Amino acid sequence: MVLADTFLGNRELIKRMRATTFAMLTPFYFLKAGSLVDLRAVFASGGLVVLLFLAKTVAKFFGLYPGRSCLQIH
Repeated sequence: MVLADTFLGNRELIKRMRATTFAMLTPFYFLKAGSLVDLRAVFASGGLVVLLFLAKTVAKFFGLYPGRSCLQIH
């Protein structure tokens, strides 16, 4: 409340303070969210994670493969 007049008069200061605040608090959010993950559930679905990763990789490979001929990459 003490700095309200300063912030109202200086929009650039508001943007910088907001960016600094998000940069400082974001890691703590992800640490908290990560601590709530149940590792038994992660290990139980490990096969599904690997399967989805392979599907993504294969889709990217075959999605980009036709572009090789256009770019003359061998």
